[in-house]
Amino acid sequence: MDEPTFAEFIDLVYGAAVDANLWPDVLRRFADLAGASGALLLQQDVNNGRGSQILVNVDPEATPLYFDHWAPRRPLNLPPQMPAEQWSRMVVTDEYVMPKSEFTRTAYYADYLRRFDVHSLLSVKLARTVSDTFQINLLRPARRDLFDEPELKLARQARSHLARAFSVGQKLAEARAQNDALGAWAEESPNVLFLLDESGAVLKLNAAARKLLDQSGGLRLSHGRLTAQSPHTARELEGLIAKVGAVGGGGSVRLVHPGSRRPLLLAVSTGPRRDPSPFYPRNSIIVCDPDAGGAPAETALRDQFGLTPAEARLTLALAEGLTLREISEAFQLSPHTLHRQLAHVFDKTETHRQSELIALVLRTAGPRSN
Repeated sequence: MDEPTFAEFIDLVYGAAVDANLWPDVLRRFADLAGASGALLLQQDVNNGRGSQILVNVDPEATPLYFDHWAPRRPLNLPPQMPAEQWSRMVVTDEYVMPKSEFTRTAYYADYLRRFDVHSLLSVKLARTVSDTFQINLLRPARRDLFDEPELKLARQARSHLARAFSVGQKLAEARAQNDALGAWAEESPNVLFLLDESGAVLKLNAAARKLLDQSGGLRLSHGRLTAQSPHTARELEGLIAKVGAVGGGGSVRLVHPGSRRPLLLAVSTGPRRDPSPFYPRNSIIVCDPDAGGAPAETALRDQFGLTPAEARLTLALAEGLTLREISEAFQLSPHTLHRQLAHVFDKTETHRQSELIALVLRTAGPRSN
C-alpha cells in the first residue's frame, strides 16, 4: 500500500477518537484495505462473554446469536493467563489459535460462521481491562484466500494507531459523560456555583447563583464580571479572583448578605483547564458556597460520613481552595498528619482524589439555615 493511502486511513482512525460515529467508516476502510468482506469492533465481558459489536457488511442477526449462544463458550479464545499488555499487542488469524483443518470441524465454524459466510478471521486486539476486551475482527468467506502475511503486515502497522485512537475515544467519552452529569447536577444544586474565565468574566452559573444575583445587596455582575455590592467585599473578591486567575491556588471571601444572620462563604479556586487552542490554554475559576445552608457544613460532613472534627475541618478547608501546605500552616499540623487525615477522609467518603472530594462536599455539605 502506498504511504498516502495509509496516511489517509490513519487520519480517519484518529478522527474516530474524537467522533465515535466514524468507527463504522474506519471498519469499512480497514476491510477494504485488507481485502476483507466485512469487519466488526467487538467489546466482550471477560467474565460472562456478553458484550456488543459494531458491524460493517455483516448480517446483524449474527450479533444476538453470538452473544446468546457462542460467546459464553469462548470460541477461539487466547489463553486466559496471557498478560493484558501482551494480549493487547497481538494481531492474529484464527490459525494462530487452531489449525484450519481442525477449526472447520468445530460446531462454532459449522453452525455459526459458515451460516454467515465467514471462513477466515483476522483479529486486531485493541485493549483488555479488568472487565472487558476490545478487538477488531476482519472476515473473509470460503471463496477467498486466507488472510496471509500482506494483510497481517498491514494490520500490525495499523494496530498501534487503532489502539491509541480507541483509548483516547474511551477517555473522551467518559469525560463527556462526567461533564454532562456534573452540568446537570450543578444546575440543580442548592449551592451557588459560578464558573469564570481567568479575567473574572462569568462563563456559566447555576440556578442558585442566578437567584442570588437577583437579590439586592449581595453579589452582582458588572460588565459580565462577578463582583459584590459592598465596595470592601468587591475589592476583596475581585482581588482574589484576579490572583487565582493569574497564579492559581485559592481562598475565600465572606459576604454579608442583607436579610441573612450568617455571612455567605464564597470559596474561590482554580477550575478545570479550558483549551480553546493548543497554543493558548486558559485557566478557569470556580466560585461557590461549599458550606451554605441549614446545618453547619462541618456537622453535616461528620454526620453523613463519620468524619472526625479534624477530618471535617480539613475537608472544608480543601473545598475553600486551600492547599495542604496552607492548611498545615493555618492548623499548625505536620504534612504527615494531614496526609494521614486525608487518607482517612478518602476512605470514609469513598473518593480517591481531592477534586472528587470537593465535588462531594459541594453536593452534600448541606445548606445552612438563615
